[in-house]
Amino acid sequence: MDNLDAAMVNEVDSVTRSSNTGTEAGEQAKQVLIRASEASRERWKEAAARQGTSMSEFVREAADRAASEALDCTHGNLRIYPWRHICMDCGATTWQK
Repeated sequence: MDNLDAAMVNEVDSVTRSSNTGTEAGEQAKQVLIRASEASRERWKEAAARQGTSMSEFVREAADRAASEALDCTHGNLRIYPWRHICMDCGATTWQK
């Protein structure tokens, strides 16, 4: 059985469609498919319910936080020399004489 057949056979708790995709107005939303264990899926679903949000929004926000941590350095780990300051996390020069 291929992935499409497996997806069609699986039971769905409730099918919902939402126009709120967390994107800016006019920005086209892209779909991302991820694989997770049933235990992880249920855990995420419960966490989303406790926050009063959809599981899709919960996963989007978690992914955005992880991307921000990886890509948006706060330059909190500086090595300071008299001629320049270098961020030891990302290598950026934050000040140079």
